[in-house]
Amino acid sequence: PEPTPPPRQPSPEEIMRQQEEKLRAKYGDLKPKKKLIHKDVKYFDSADYSLQQQDKEHHRGEEDVRTLPVKMGSSPPKSNMSK
Repeated sequence: PEPTPPPRQPSPEEIMRQQEEKLRAKYGDLKPKKKLIHKDVKYFDSADYSLQQQDKEHHRGEEDVRTLPVKMGSSPPKSNMSK
């Protein structure tokens, strides 16, 4: 009598797929959660609002300077009007 070969081990991908199928059967397709932090910010008073607006403008100005293209070319010739 021939010995029976040992059962084939499933690949990691097959194991993962089987586990996912079990979870879907148990819980269904889960949708991603909504963001918990909303952008509707409440301010304590008008001073907090003003400080927030100033901070936004300050950062916006810094970004504008960093995104400006650098122009490296010849400058226009200077005219000699003082003669």
